Amino acid sequence: MIRAAGAAADRHRVVGWAATVAAITGVAAVALARPAFAVNIEQYIEVPQCQPATSQVCPQIPEVNFTSSSGEFVLVQFTANQNHCADMIAHILIDGYPQFSAPVGPGETVERKLGVGGGDHVLGVRAEGIHGGCNTGVVHAWGGTVRIASLIDPDDLRQGRFPFAPPPLEDAEP
Repeated sequence: MIRAAGAAADRHRVVGWAATVAAITGVAAVALARPAFAVNIEQYIEVPQCQPATSQVCPQIPEVNFTSSSGEFVLVQFTANQNHCADMIAHILIDGYPQFSAPVGPGETVERKLGVGGGDHVLGVRAEGIHGGCNTGVVHAWGGTVRIASLIDPDDLRQGRFPFAPPPLEDAEP
């Protein structure tokens, strides 16, 4: 009887020790892990009436908020509304700073890979009209879809770390 009680106590000690090690290992892994802010946003933006509508540049800049991890690369896409009757230049800004500009026709998409620092960011799109179609020299309204998706950091690839897998995006530039 004494031997059976001692064996049960030993078994409980081993199980308790294993549980403690597992808990400490789990806490350490969470504490040392990189923050996972995988970005995957798709949002329609528009300016239904540019105010004032007196030039080729619409003064209103719709915004999309996103959060990224430190040293992250994101793929930014803008697809112009298919109902546009003229081409436009999409000026893409992050935190108020110009990142790239590209012409885009109705239903067409422009995209770029951009490096961003960790934290909260604001992506804005400014529309500039291109004379032609229904555009006679003034932008009245515009809209389109913004997509922002995380890409794997090249340092992660070199170190063999894969913190997340971004969704597949068609026709992504290399």
